[in-house]
Amino acid sequence: MKIVMVLHNDIEALIDTGSDLTLMYKDEYERIGSPPLRPTEVRFTGVGSPAHTALGEFQTEVTIDGHRFPILIRVAADAIFRQRLLIGTDFLELRNFHAKKGTIYIDPDDETEDLPEMLQINVLDEENAAKVDLSHTRDEDAKRQIATWIEDYRPDKTAETTVSMRLVLKDNEAVYQKARRLAANERDIVNAQIEEWKSQGIVRPSSSDYASPVVLFKKRDGTHRLCVDYRLLNKKIVRDRYPLPLIEDQLDRLQDTKIFSTLDLKNGFFHMPVEAESVKYTAFIVPDGQFEFLRVPFGLCNSPSVFQRYVNAIFRDAIRDGTVLTYMDDLIVLSNNYEDGLDRLRMVFETASKAGLNINWKKCCFLKRRVEFLGHIIEDGTVRPSERKTEAVKRFAEPKNIRQVQAFLGLTGYFGKFIADYSRIARPLSNLLRADAKFNFDAVEREAFELLKMHLSQQPVLNLYQMGAETELHTDASKYGYGAILLQRNGDDGLLHPVYFASGKTTSAEERYSSYELEVLAIIRALRRFRVYLLGIHFKIVTDCKAFTMTIGKKDLCVRLARWALLLVEFQYSIEHRPGRSMKHVDALSRNPLPACLTIDESEEGLTARLRKAQRDDDELKKKIEQAKEGKLDGYTMQRGLLYKVNDETRVVVPRSMQLQIIRKAHERGHFAINKTETLIQNDYWIPELRLKTEKVIRNCIPCILAERQQGKQQGFLNPIEKGSVPLDTFHVDYLGPLPSTKKSYAHILVVVDAFAKFVWLYGTKFTTSAEVISRLRKQSFILGLLVGISSTTPRAGLES
Repeated sequence: MKIVMVLHNDIEALIDTGSDLTLMYKDEYERIGSPPLRPTEVRFTGVGSPAHTALGEFQTEVTIDGHRFPILIRVAADAIFRQRLLIGTDFLELRNFHAKKGTIYIDPDDETEDLPEMLQINVLDEENAAKVDLSHTRDEDAKRQIATWIEDYRPDKTAETTVSMRLVLKDNEAVYQKARRLAANERDIVNAQIEEWKSQGIVRPSSSDYASPVVLFKKRDGTHRLCVDYRLLNKKIVRDRYPLPLIEDQLDRLQDTKIFSTLDLKNGFFHMPVEAESVKYTAFIVPDGQFEFLRVPFGLCNSPSVFQRYVNAIFRDAIRDGTVLTYMDDLIVLSNNYEDGLDRLRMVFETASKAGLNINWKKCCFLKRRVEFLGHIIEDGTVRPSERKTEAVKRFAEPKNIRQVQAFLGLTGYFGKFIADYSRIARPLSNLLRADAKFNFDAVEREAFELLKMHLSQQPVLNLYQMGAETELHTDASKYGYGAILLQRNGDDGLLHPVYFASGKTTSAEERYSSYELEVLAIIRALRRFRVYLLGIHFKIVTDCKAFTMTIGKKDLCVRLARWALLLVEFQYSIEHRPGRSMKHVDALSRNPLPACLTIDESEEGLTARLRKAQRDDDELKKKIEQAKEGKLDGYTMQRGLLYKVNDETRVVVPRSMQLQIIRKAHERGHFAINKTETLIQNDYWIPELRLKTEKVIRNCIPCILAERQQGKQQGFLNPIEKGSVPLDTFHVDYLGPLPSTKKSYAHILVVVDAFAKFVWLYGTKFTTSAEVISRLRKQSFILGLLVGISSTTPRAGLES
């Protein structure tokens, strides 16, 4: 807590490095005079609370420790937090602040500058990849109405459907496995989760002949998820053949629509009951007992199909009249104008609330004229493939050496049969591979490089997805990243054509995975990326990892592999091994992955938007951006509206206003030391004087400061020692030495000081033992009398020996 001054009013403020925003109580805002508010759509969430909308914002000055700083304050309702003023990282990250003995000190600014408005990770706004993006909606009344509906939304579950899960097994032989051993803390977490499920009516104690073990894995936010390993049971279950909607039919119905709203449903399997005769099959076992599910669990191969049937049953009327289209957990609400769009949204919200559906607001969009759905862009009555399909190819970095040229030609050569005059186009690049050729990547080579990327990104090479066509997923991985290509056999020429390219960087932790784990990771990442295309069909996974099939079927797997194995159960696939020399097309993507901040369908899109806006607002970078667009700035390039620094690698240039934020986010991934934090940042970003700035962030990291505090018995505070009321009452004793030995072998001096009179006695001693001290003090007491107390400041005085 710190006393600060705003508009000549003293306020007790909380300096909170865990808050992205600076917020003020509504009544405190009124107390300081109610300065004019600017309207804002900024929304924020707190721990254990729903999203809230700021009432407005105002720019002012705050005085801290006698220094004045510009500050942007958002005004919030009274009941959200306890403090009257919460100063967050949107203010702190632009200042030099230090923590010492529980007190925050903020250095004065060298010069006053305006605060950038949108740099907060959790803020919900246009440039921020908001939880609710309404920036494209021109109608202010519609914005406010939707925001109100979202804030008031509650999954009440007042209506039931007839959909339930019925499991049919291929034989009657029970699947029973022993409970897996758990550590003591894991056992507590598992038991707590089961008790919570019991209280909610999700599980009950079981005596079934069936039993599957559990897997406990840790999520990124530090919490744990309990899953059941149903792999053996899934082999016996007859698959639910509930048909998924045809993508082509869904896209045809979108072409006459002008306004779109998309909703993303969380996999609320627990909303659906398991039929009584099937409950016994869901039994799972833990060290402390056996239980069975009354609600549909995650991990059963039929859970997604039942969930699709459940969603379709809920929105049956809306689907029939063309208001809503569903595809798994994706909903799209169709309308031709804003008024109709609002009415239909209200109806969908009411239906979802009655059914108890949870909505992932972060992935929702409302009343948009351009929307991406099922890998296609729909706008103004036209449907075209998403540019994301070819992003991994379009962003393939310009080769810097012979090996990178070989990798690129491996990718293009695999699809060379679809490119007219491929050999002629690729000749400038293939000439670089000659033994006597000198590597020189000039205009001719660059033209061939760009032309081949263009051919890979359009027909006849790239095809649209066709339901029912033979489908293959090709994957590969390296320590640098993973690559994946989704291919389908074309009905006209009978050849496999790419449908989607994808790649991504590995994190610093993933770089240390074994080669086998990296290959499995590539498959898992690809399945997540292409889930909408692969769910409900049989397809082939082609990989150069020979051990994948044998290992993934083992009973006892480490937690990481067990978690991945559970993600595979909802797919119907076969595995084909091919040697690495036949996988050059995906090997090239795995060794030239997209930067982590720009990977497709990751949650970093908001960060990209903030970087783009902050670069435009940075006076120094504005000039470089213009020069880079005209090709007049060496060492820099423009890609996707972002300025990149080009040296050995291509990295995003981080504007000054976001540098501390990027460093802090990288450091907080594991509160790493300086070297590791710096390495993480250098994978994707370019920041001048990175070392110094990283040191400053880590030096002022509150969790690190607290973690490095001495454990166990703490050092005590220094306190004055009572000197007594008369002389010869209390003596202070200590030793001086060792010193050069005298003729009598004295090597130390025993110092005795009277606490009251400060009179000093000095005695030569041979040793520093208790016996020496007691002997000298006893002789002194014969002359001066007995003492009340003796004080020693260190153990060296021999009193503790």
